[in-house]
Amino acid sequence: MDNVPRLVAVGGPEEGRAFVLDPAGATLGRHPECPIAVSWDASVSRHHARLTCRAGLYWLEDLASKRGTFVSLPGGPERQLAPHEPVLLLDGMIVRLAQHARFRLDGGVSSDDEAARQILSGLQASIRQLCAGIAHLPRPERERQLAHLEGILRRLEAAASEGELLHLAAEGVPTLEATAEPGDLPAAALPPLPDRLPDPGDPARLRTLHNVFVANLRACFPEEDAGQEKGRG
Repeated sequence: MDNVPRLVAVGGPEEGRAFVLDPAGATLGRHPECPIAVSWDASVSRHHARLTCRAGLYWLEDLASKRGTFVSLPGGPERQLAPHEPVLLLDGMIVRLAQHARFRLDGGVSSDDEAARQILSGLQASIRQLCAGIAHLPRPERERQLAHLEGILRRLEAAASEGELLHLAAEGVPTLEATAEPGDLPAAALPPLPDRLPDPGDPARLRTLHNVFVANLRACFPEEDAGQEKGRG
């Protein structure tokens, strides 16, 4: 069970209890029907927070709870989530609901770098399998699919933070599965994954991630469309 993501209760009457995370997602709250039910803390809202799985990674968002959802890494400062702000859960991260209900994530990715590489790998796998087929679609369908891809691309370009960028990219990966009939895009057509990302806090880090994700998506566009897309950028 070491590599299975799970939330482990920290403190309280259920200390040590492990809740294995479901890829279908789960709600945390005081309501007894919540998959992760918190009955021991009356300050927790009935439907307090929600877990979702994107690209094999888990994200937590506060559901406009009355007393807030908080996250912190070991030894780091605690911060409160804005309502409906998805945050990537990293291994060892502590989640606090309201006053007393605390959980630790075990079995998740260890860093933002690892998460970025996992999402990029999934994106490249989808592109290799599917996007080469776009050029062979009838024109109306081709234009519809390219418009869908361009929408994902524009959202990534507009991301104002690394967390937002990674979440948008993770959301976009599954939607590529319906983009086109399988093609045969060679791996060499895609930019290589960076050997090293700039350190957290370096202004170049977000620009680097923007460039890598956008360059991968632009590989989906047939050559003539890619030229037009570059001209617009």
